[in-house]
Amino acid sequence: AQAVTDTPPVASPVRSLPADAAPVPFSVGERLEYDGRFGSIRVGSGSMEVDGLVDVRGVTTWHTVFRITGGIPLYRVNDRYESWFDVRTLSSRRFHQDIDEGSYERKRRYEFFNERGTYQENDKPEQPTVESPLDDGSFLYFVRTIPLEIGAEYTFSRYFNPASNPVTIKVLRRETVKVPAGTFTAMVLQPTF
Repeated sequence: AQAVTDTPPVASPVRSLPADAAPVPFSVGERLEYDGRFGSIRVGSGSMEVDGLVDVRGVTTWHTVFRITGGIPLYRVNDRYESWFDVRTLSSRRFHQDIDEGSYERKRRYEFFNERGTYQENDKPEQPTVESPLDDGSFLYFVRTIPLEIGAEYTFSRYFNPASNPVTIKVLRRETVKVPAGTFTAMVLQPTF
């Protein structure tokens, strides 16, 4: 096993996408905001954003950030998930989880070494991963690149921890959603692990 000692805590910014980047329906600066509700009561909010393009160990990556905040009295949530995934293959290169839910707190740092088919959590020994692995955040962006059809079911074995595969996505229906930014047609998906 090899410890991650040469990995910089912050990746280097990249100015533009390489010519061979995979076509995707998102870009730097995109920010999606959500309300968290328990019935009709607003209990928090969330956001997903494409923060930028950065270099992770010589690979240009998308850097995305997913935040969840809120809660109810005596139980607060303040979670942050960051993903760095290859702009060419959408494969994970780095993933951070900062979980703060009630009295539970956990920080996990993952590095993906796709060239040797392994990943490492914090300072633990490297573990085998799948080909073209996806973490929790990059999986969401990957699904956005698929031309989904109502009633269809899609199965993938790309989640980075092989024991959690396959991941199945069911496309249940279309819904019209009204938000402050306007009215949009959305698809309702049901993932299962």
